[in-house]
Amino acid sequence: MVVSLRSLAGPTVALSLIVGSPSAYAQDDPNYKLWDAFAHFVLVAQPGQAAPLGEELLALSNEDFLAAVEMDVNREFGDLARWTRNDQLRAVWEQLEDKYEAALTERSRDEAQIRADIQQLGGTTREYRNAVERLRVTGQYAAPMMLEYLQADQHKRLHPRLVTAMTEIGVELVYPLAIALPHLDAATQVKLADVLGNIGYPEALPYLRQVVESDRADNNLKAACASAFQQIAVNADAPANATAAQLHLALGEAKYAAGTRNEDLVGTDLSSNQGIVWRYNADAGLVMIPVSRAVYADVLAMQNARAALTLDPEYTQAVTLHLAANIRRENRLDGETDISYKLPNPASFYLLLAGPDQQKAVLSRGLDNTDAAQALDAIEAMAQTVGNNVLLGQAEARQPVLEALYYADRRVRYTAAITLAQAAPEETYPGAYSVVPILGQALRQSETLNAMVVATDGSTDSLVAVLEDADFNAVGSDTFDKANETASRAFPGVDVLVYSGDLLGFRAFYEGAKADGMLSIAPILAMVNDDVATAIRLEYQDVITTAKLSADSADETDRVERLANEAVLAYGGDPIGAEESLHYAETALGLLETIAANESVYSADDALSVLVGALDDDRPTVATGAGRVLALLDDAAAQQGLASAALARRGDVQIALLGSLAESAKDFTNMLERDAVDALKQLVASANGETALAAARALGALTERPTGDTSGFILGN
Repeated sequence: MVVSLRSLAGPTVALSLIVGSPSAYAQDDPNYKLWDAFAHFVLVAQPGQAAPLGEELLALSNEDFLAAVEMDVNREFGDLARWTRNDQLRAVWEQLEDKYEAALTERSRDEAQIRADIQQLGGTTREYRNAVERLRVTGQYAAPMMLEYLQADQHKRLHPRLVTAMTEIGVELVYPLAIALPHLDAATQVKLADVLGNIGYPEALPYLRQVVESDRADNNLKAACASAFQQIAVNADAPANATAAQLHLALGEAKYAAGTRNEDLVGTDLSSNQGIVWRYNADAGLVMIPVSRAVYADVLAMQNARAALTLDPEYTQAVTLHLAANIRRENRLDGETDISYKLPNPASFYLLLAGPDQQKAVLSRGLDNTDAAQALDAIEAMAQTVGNNVLLGQAEARQPVLEALYYADRRVRYTAAITLAQAAPEETYPGAYSVVPILGQALRQSETLNAMVVATDGSTDSLVAVLEDADFNAVGSDTFDKANETASRAFPGVDVLVYSGDLLGFRAFYEGAKADGMLSIAPILAMVNDDVATAIRLEYQDVITTAKLSADSADETDRVERLANEAVLAYGGDPIGAEESLHYAETALGLLETIAANESVYSADDALSVLVGALDDDRPTVATGAGRVLALLDDAAAQQGLASAALARRGDVQIALLGSLAESAKDFTNMLERDAVDALKQLVASANGETALAAARALGALTERPTGDTSGFILGN
């Protein structure tokens, strides 16, 4: 049964501007007089008189400043805002606003003040109202003490007013009170059920249902919780027969979705940039645990998933939610400590332990939510634990690892291809043809990005020049097909597509790009005039538009570089540095060598042109690794590429490539043109040491040598 609740994410409750509460100061206090004078000069439009008084107010302690403001029964603090917008007062007023908010926050967190406010609820109507307003600012932080008073028999006379006040304070109290609900005595549970029902926020539903399902609850308590449940469920998308476990999962999914959208949840404390997690302890009562705002939604999702699993240990969907939220939480912590996390192992441990079905489910979430880090974690877990039959799964089922081959983020794409290549499946499958080309992309991955330009307006050369000045490898043409053909020869993959021209040309360009398996994932930067840009934005949501290239602008290179890099970051993930690029390249080469040397559903020949190009790579291990793979391919172009590179390179790379050329000749005989063999003869004649030995071996392997020909080398002819 799938249960959904309406969004439980919402804006945090802002601090209210409270005035008119009792003060310990008399109205002849100098701090009040200072505030009164400042307000007077603001309202009579004498900023020159008001500004120095504002500076004096800023020098007061937060407590004294707040007391002075609250003595003013004629004006509210916010009343002055519209009169302080001139240049003389704007800066000082902004600081006073910050001071006022900070003062309210300090007071709202003070335990003695909270207790005084709770006790004041039993006073006169005015005292009650002032206390409620202050407690509204305190919000969730008042929950532990409110609960303490509600449980204490000596405060029985206060209970009716306290229950009413809790209802008035509302949403911010729901989470901590709901967390406590299943653990309290029956009398307090009945009172809290009434409060939660009257507030009407859906977050209480799973906890109310939990009590209804409990064997320990008596009929009176169950009736109270069922009534509150129904009161809330009328306005929420919660089936009347949903179990507590299902409702906890629904609540957790709502929190997770809010985290995906990067929305702040109720319970986020903007003043400290933290989220507040609540737990109930039998000895300590409600315990508050602050966590990083970045991971708050994930921590709450995990809390609800755990609650669902406590009620139903076989709840598969709750396991998935917990795994996904935990992985994302860990990725988003960015080195910060999460004191709410009590499990003994990191998130990756539980993902490895969970097995293929859960790993696929987490991968699917990562792909659907464009969360590259989560997708990578899931693929890497699958690579360590899943065989090829399970990895690919049933044809009729979703196969997220195949989807990952065409994912925009390069890391995800490369890791998926590496994983599928390592699995070495014995039968072909949809998408198998893409694995080797993507390994080729990983092989040639470097810090320099590749751009393909299509300019139907004749600006190809200008755009290519600007992109090259911006440190891109760039090629292009005036049509999509010609540009694509040029790009496929020039580099293994395209990081960004750049278009310049009219709307009709763009439509043809866009259709061509999306129809091409590898280009369909590349981000598009359209450099067009205003009316074309407007039309593109209306029709296509995944295109970045900007003004056409201006040859007269000295800033064009900077502008194009910034926009092209923004496009790559938005759709292709964070830049890949030199060390990581080398890791991908060496891994890809190792797999291509295995594929070339063994029977496989993959063909290393699909990376032939990339491998030949890699022979010129300035990273020695990449050049020599490409040589080893080419030596295994029965192809004249492979052997010719080896010979050309071996003659052009120097040092250890040359020696290694000559060795690969010898291996190619041994296995496939001589496929070189005569001039290449002659050039190799010259190298043999002129070289010395290890280079001479390697060249001699290559030349000897390439052809059966007549005795006289060998004699010439011996005699030095």
